[in-house]
Amino acid sequence: MRSVIDAALSLAGGALEAALVITLVRRGPWRRMFPFFFSYICYALANVVVLLLSAALTTNRRTYFTIYGVMQAIYAILAVLAMDEAFHRIFKPYYFRRSWFRLLVPTAVLAILSLSLWNSVRHRPIQAGPLTIIYISLDLASNYMLAGIFGLFGFLVFFWRTKWLEPPFGIMLGFGVFSVVGMMADALRSEFGIKMNLVFSYASAVAYIIACVVWLQAFRERHDDPGNRPGSSADPSELLQLLDRPTEMLERTRNIKRCQ
Repeated sequence: MRSVIDAALSLAGGALEAALVITLVRRGPWRRMFPFFFSYICYALANVVVLLLSAALTTNRRTYFTIYGVMQAIYAILAVLAMDEAFHRIFKPYYFRRSWFRLLVPTAVLAILSLSLWNSVRHRPIQAGPLTIIYISLDLASNYMLAGIFGLFGFLVFFWRTKWLEPPFGIMLGFGVFSVVGMMADALRSEFGIKMNLVFSYASAVAYIIACVVWLQAFRERHDDPGNRPGSSADPSELLQLLDRPTEMLERTRNIKRCQ
């Protein structure tokens, strides 16, 4: 029964990834605007094929996990780059005015990665062998990173009241869905052991299918020519005024203190 479910989820994910690749190829401007996301989807499709071939041709479990670990590391890097790409597109006006803004995502990634690796050393998954511990720890670190970027994105959108913009908002939402669900599944398996094997096995796969549907919907809808649109649907002049307000308030406070 589980093999049938595994096959169905793999086929569903692969079909949606193929549909995304076709959609992005047909929508040339979007593919050129989001090259890392396009690379991520193409790699995800190739990743399934490579892992299936590895499972069929490799009898050594350690060799398979080595291949899997390398593939997943590249997978995580492409995901971070794709999210950073969408993040830049949404908050593009801020990058022009605040040089430190471009350091937000790299700093968040490094901080979260360091904390997750430290946590994996201090709190190892229970009821798991060495290879399973490595697998869960690396998957948890990857999901922590993506969920952290999504959390930063959500905070900034809430703080600056950024309007919804497709497809970059759809890209971020899709990554947020499957990274948060994957993080919770990894954490439950790590904390409660084999009792959570079912959740651990299928939650991330189902969440990824949902993410693919979100991405497909974001790119399938017809939008205006992306070349004529700014990175955010908000007026750039209004955004720059918002950015200047904290500086103006700080200067006024300093002037008041000097007068006193």
